Amino acid sequence: MAVFDFDFPDNMFDDVLNIFDETAPKMIDEALPIYESSVKSELQPHRDTGELISSIKCKKAKKTVNGAYIGYLTAEGASTKSTYTRENGKVEPFRNYQKALALEYGNSHQPARPFMQSAVNSSEDKVLEKMQEVFNRGIR
Repeated sequence: MAVFDFDFPDNMFDDVLNIFDETAPKMIDEALPIYESSVKSELQPHRDTGELISSIKCKKAKKTVNGAYIGYLTAEGASTKSTYTRENGKVEPFRNYQKALALEYGNSHQPARPFMQSAVNSSEDKVLEKMQEVFNRGIR
């Protein structure tokens, strides 16, 4: 029987990590618009003023402190049409993220009407396909 002993150079995987660091954010940035479109589509049945739907935006991929890459959608801005009164009497506009959270999880005035998971489910195949396409381009 033969015995094999391998010594890998310390920098053996540097090129692989460099490719990943270049490709991962591109994969996320190119796939997020697919999810954004799906979220907006899932919000259509709940459309009131259209402010929430138009506030949904993709944010560029970022590298976290632990080395993972993340990208996300956000509901930017505040309503120009609906307000609420704080306990101190101050009247403020509803933030669009508050509207999204109220739809997703409900509140004391309305039941939950989840849309995020159905958006994930309906876009997952296309998102993964796009990420694979970008990955394949990156390793060539």
